[in-house]
Amino acid sequence: MPISPLLCNVYLHRLDRALTRGRWLLVRYADDFVVCCTGPRQAEQAQHAVAQALTRLHLRLEPAKTRITSFSEGFDFLGVHFEGESVRFLWEDHALALDERTPAWLWRHLSFEY
Repeated sequence: MPISPLLCNVYLHRLDRALTRGRWLLVRYADDFVVCCTGPRQAEQAQHAVAQALTRLHLRLEPAKTRITSFSEGFDFLGVHFEGESVRFLWEDHALALDERTPAWLWRHLSFEY
Protein backbone atom coordinates (compact mmCIF):
# COMPACT_ATOMS: atom_id res chain seq x y z
CA MET A 1 0.00 0.00 0.00
CA PRO A 2 1.51 3.38 -0.99
CA ILE A 3 2.24 5.84 1.76
CA SER A 4 0.89 9.36 1.35
CA PRO A 5 3.23 11.93 -0.21
CA LEU A 6 3.19 13.96 3.01
CA LEU A 7 4.29 11.04 5.18
CA CYS A 8 6.84 10.07 2.57
CA ASN A 9 8.25 13.60 2.59
CA VAL A 10 8.55 13.51 6.38
CA TYR A 11 10.24 10.10 6.40
CA LEU A 12 12.63 10.88 3.54
CA HIS A 13 13.70 14.20 5.04
CA ARG A 14 16.68 12.27 6.42
CA LEU A 15 17.62 11.32 2.85
CA ASP A 16 17.48 15.00 1.88
CA ARG A 17 19.71 15.96 4.80
CA ALA A 18 22.24 13.20 4.10
CA LEU A 19 22.56 14.20 0.45
CA THR A 20 22.65 17.94 0.97
CA ARG A 21 25.31 17.49 3.66
CA GLY A 22 27.30 15.68 0.97
CA ARG A 23 26.66 18.69 -1.29
CA TRP A 24 24.49 16.78 -3.76
CA LEU A 25 21.82 18.78 -5.58
CA LEU A 26 18.58 16.89 -5.02
CA VAL A 27 15.06 17.50 -6.35
CA ARG A 28 12.49 15.29 -4.60
CA TYR A 29 8.73 14.96 -4.22
CA ALA A 30 7.56 12.04 -2.09
CA ASP A 31 9.58 9.03 -3.27
CA ASP A 32 10.43 10.44 -6.71
CA PHE A 33 13.73 12.23 -6.96
CA VAL A 34 16.54 13.33 -9.24
CA VAL A 35 20.11 13.94 -8.11
CA CYS A 36 21.85 16.43 -10.38
CA CYS A 37 25.50 15.74 -11.18
CA THR A 38 28.23 17.14 -13.40
CA GLY A 39 29.20 13.87 -15.06
CA PRO A 40 28.89 10.09 -15.11
CA ARG A 41 31.47 9.48 -12.38
CA GLN A 42 29.77 11.89 -10.00
CA ALA A 43 26.41 10.31 -10.89
CA GLU A 44 27.71 6.88 -9.87
CA GLN A 45 28.98 8.35 -6.58
CA ALA A 46 25.59 9.96 -5.99
CA GLN A 47 23.80 6.69 -6.68
CA HIS A 48 26.02 4.99 -4.10
CA ALA A 49 25.35 7.78 -1.56
CA VAL A 50 21.60 7.45 -2.12
CA ALA A 51 21.74 3.67 -1.70
CA GLN A 52 23.62 4.06 1.58
CA ALA A 53 21.22 6.69 2.91
CA LEU A 54 18.21 4.58 1.98
CA THR A 55 19.70 1.49 3.62
CA ARG A 56 19.89 3.42 6.89
CA LEU A 57 16.15 4.11 6.46
CA HIS A 58 15.46 0.39 5.76
CA LEU A 59 14.65 1.20 2.13
CA ARG A 60 16.32 0.46 -1.19
CA LEU A 61 16.48 1.83 -4.70
CA GLU A 62 14.12 0.10 -7.10
CA PRO A 63 16.42 -1.19 -9.90
CA ALA A 64 13.67 -1.00 -12.53
CA LYS A 65 13.11 2.69 -11.76
CA THR A 66 16.71 3.77 -11.15
CA ARG A 67 19.08 4.89 -13.87
CA ILE A 68 21.85 7.31 -14.64
CA THR A 69 20.98 9.50 -17.60
CA SER A 70 21.54 12.98 -18.97
CA PHE A 71 19.50 15.80 -20.41
CA SER A 72 20.75 14.90 -23.88
CA GLU A 73 19.36 11.36 -23.46
CA GLY A 74 16.16 12.68 -21.89
CA PHE A 75 14.16 11.52 -18.89
CA ASP A 76 10.73 11.82 -17.30
CA PHE A 77 10.21 13.27 -13.84
CA LEU A 78 6.86 14.00 -12.20
CA GLY A 79 4.93 14.02 -15.45
CA VAL A 80 7.39 16.19 -17.34
CA HIS A 81 9.80 15.04 -20.04
CA PHE A 82 13.21 16.75 -20.05
CA GLU A 83 15.39 16.42 -23.13
CA GLY A 84 18.15 18.67 -24.35
CA GLU A 85 16.96 22.18 -23.72
CA SER A 86 13.26 21.33 -24.02
CA VAL A 87 10.68 20.37 -21.46
CA ARG A 88 7.13 19.18 -22.07
CA PHE A 89 4.27 17.73 -20.08
CA LEU A 90 3.54 14.07 -20.69
CA TRP A 91 -0.17 14.78 -20.90
CA GLU A 92 -1.43 15.88 -24.29
CA ASP A 93 -3.76 18.55 -22.91
CA HIS A 94 -0.94 20.44 -21.17
CA ALA A 95 1.83 22.43 -22.73
CA LEU A 96 4.95 24.05 -21.39
CA ALA A 97 6.74 26.42 -23.67
CA LEU A 98 9.77 28.57 -23.06
CA ASP A 99 9.72 31.92 -24.82
CA GLU A 100 13.49 32.11 -25.08
CA ARG A 101 16.45 29.81 -24.68
CA THR A 102 16.46 28.00 -21.40
CA PRO A 103 18.31 30.09 -18.80
CA ALA A 104 21.94 28.99 -18.41
CA TRP A 105 21.59 28.76 -14.63
CA LEU A 106 19.07 25.95 -15.07
CA TRP A 107 21.52 23.75 -16.95
CA ARG A 108 24.92 24.70 -15.47
CA HIS A 109 25.12 21.63 -13.23
CA LEU A 110 23.66 19.31 -15.82
CA SER A 111 25.54 19.91 -19.03
CA PHE A 112 27.38 16.62 -19.34
CA GLU A 113 27.32 14.13 -22.18
CA TYR A 114 27.77 10.36 -22.02
